Amino acid sequence: MFNLYAASDCGKSCARKSFVAGGDTTSPGEFPWQAMLCSPRLGQHCGGVLISERCVLTAAHCLKYQSNNRKTITVCLGKNCGNCSESDSLSNSVCSNSSSIIIHPNFNQTSFDHDIAVLKLARPVNCNCRTIMPVCLPDKARDSSYIRAQQNGIVTGWGRVNSTVSRSRCLRKGDVRLKSRRLCQIKHQGYQITENMLCATDYNGACEGDSGGPLVVKNRKFRGRYVLAGVVSWGIGCGEKTKFGVYTDVISHLDWIKSSCGIN
Repeated sequence: MFNLYAASDCGKSCARKSFVAGGDTTSPGEFPWQAMLCSPRLGQHCGGVLISERCVLTAAHCLKYQSNNRKTITVCLGKNCGNCSESDSLSNSVCSNSSSIIIHPNFNQTSFDHDIAVLKLARPVNCNCRTIMPVCLPDKARDSSYIRAQQNGIVTGWGRVNSTVSRSRCLRKGDVRLKSRRLCQIKHQGYQITENMLCATDYNGACEGDSGGPLVVKNRKFRGRYVLAGVVSWGIGCGEKTKFGVYTDVISHLDWIKSSCGIN
């Protein structure tokens, strides 16, 4: 039986050596917890992150208007390049319908506070670190020194490279640095940065189409496993040196996530 919290079962990448020279394109299996959310009307419209064999986290704003039409949402895992309808010859992708959508009850469509949702898959996925593997959920005691201001993180997605360029065909990654909520609030006058949000530099960060995807940190004391720090939520523009990207803070929602997914 799949055990989410065994160190060997989460946050591990067994990717082959990258075949891409330069740039921020990822290699197949480098981030095996990355999910692609698809719908007939919007196509690939958001990202997500696998946290167990049947549970995917994403942003609430990605699903707010589709919660009563869950059968139209398809979740693809193990995909590196291509869109919702294309197969990826370089990875073994699996697409599954969702059996239920759970949006955080306190999600605020104006402030984007509590911008988080759970997608339960219709069937469990087979996990292996080369193609599909859940990321590790954070533990306050274990990860407090890693999920903090000035810590480096990685954000991934198929969104726009910047505000003027079309979405990426292949999964891309960006190095970011976590920033304090106080500094984030100063940078975003007129917007509310709540205790349920996490901020990170935006120069290599998320853009349109990346919503719902993961911001991870690598905890070298936890056998080098990747731990989920945030879920892509919102920002002002893309790649702005003077702004930060804003993410839903996972630790703030940990109890709700576990309860929604049936994780002990």
